[in-house]
Order: sequence, then C-alpha cells, then structure tokens
Amino acid sequence: MKSRSAKIKAFTLTEMLVVLAISAIVATLAFSILSLVGGNLSSIQKNYEINTTQGLIQQQFVIDFNRFHRMSFHPTDRRLVGKTPIDTVVYSFSEKVILRNQDTIFENEYILQLYYQGEAISAGNVDAIKLKLTKESDQSVFVYKHNDATQKIGDYGN
Repeated sequence: MKSRSAKIKAFTLTEMLVVLAISAIVATLAFSILSLVGGNLSSIQKNYEINTTQGLIQQQFVIDFNRFHRMSFHPTDRRLVGKTPIDTVVYSFSEKVILRNQDTIFENEYILQLYYQGEAISAGNVDAIKLKLTKESDQSVFVYKHNDATQKIGDYGN
C-alpha cells in the first residue's frame, strides 16, 4: 500500500513576506502622493482666494474711479473720498482693513500708493491708486482714470 499524503495548496512564508513588503511600499507611496496633492490643493485654494479678492477690489476701484469725477485723499484720517453732485463714496484705510463706506472690502496687510498726474502724492486729488495686497508677494491692484476737462479746469482755478 502506498501512503498518500495530501498536499495543501498554499503560499510559502517567503512569498507572504514579499507580498507584505510590496504592499507596504505601495501604501507608503500612496500616502506620500496624497500629502503632496493635499499641499497643492491648499496652495491652489490660497491663490484662488487672493486672485478673487484682487479682482473684486480692482473692479470696485475701476467702477468708482470712473463714476466719480473727483477723488481726493485726506491723510489725517486716511480716507479717499469720491464725490459727484448726487453721490459720495468714502474709502477708509486703516492698518489692516480697507472699508468702502461701511463695507469691508479687504482685511490683511497692504501697502497703499496714491498718484496724481503721474506723481506720487500723500494728500489731495488722486487719479491713480496702487494697492500691494500682501507684503511678501507682488500681488497688486493698480487703477487709474483719465482726468476730464472739469478736473483740469478745477486744477487751474485752485
């Protein structure tokens, strides 16, 4: 009589260890890639927020600079005032907040530069404004308007 020993089909210990090692490497690569993607998504979101804020601020300044014939800056209370016979707009510039009338349009550190007829000014009539939105980057808003005849006649009358 022959003795038959039944062989059970299974993986050897060496094969199992190789599979575990390969699985660990794949899992490590997957988590590394996920952390890189997460970092990229947060920087994309931050850039999107900055660009959106920059666009909205620029749009509001363009509308107001073209709507109001005269814009003037008062350095004592750091206010930019635009006037027409019908309406008035006031931009207030504090250290980290820019208000348009009562609405907050920007809340962060910024650098403000004002111009009139191509010259940097600190008070008086304004026909261009430059806002550097963050001190660490070059993101800025620059808005200007062409002075009309009433502005130029008013300058000669003063």
